Amino acid sequence: IKTTVLADDGETVVLGGLIKDDYQVSKSKVPLLGDIPVLGRLFSSESETRVKRNLLVFLRPTIMLGKADAVAATTEKFNRLWDVNLEVREKLGLPQEESDPSVDMLFEGRRQ
Repeated sequence: IKTTVLADDGETVVLGGLIKDDYQVSKSKVPLLGDIPVLGRLFSSESETRVKRNLLVFLRPTIMLGKADAVAATTEKFNRLWDVNLEVREKLGLPQEESDPSVDMLFEGRRQ
């Protein structure tokens, strides 16, 4: 998607999307009995399924006035992801991490 948008800080903008309609007809029957002309209808069934899927692309810009804002936003997002990680590990019965995370641990060994 390529576009130009004017938006305030924290305002949600819909950039675009896709809509997909699936239509499916399924037929089932009892072997042999479903193949008998006229009487076969008593031993068979037909069903229709419609599925509609929407994919929308949203954008919510955040204006950052300096490095401190960027660090704070990154840390907040990282902590949210870490909380989700802990919940998933708990549900799966996996052992918990031994130390508290930090954003810097993602970049260990990459400093220049």
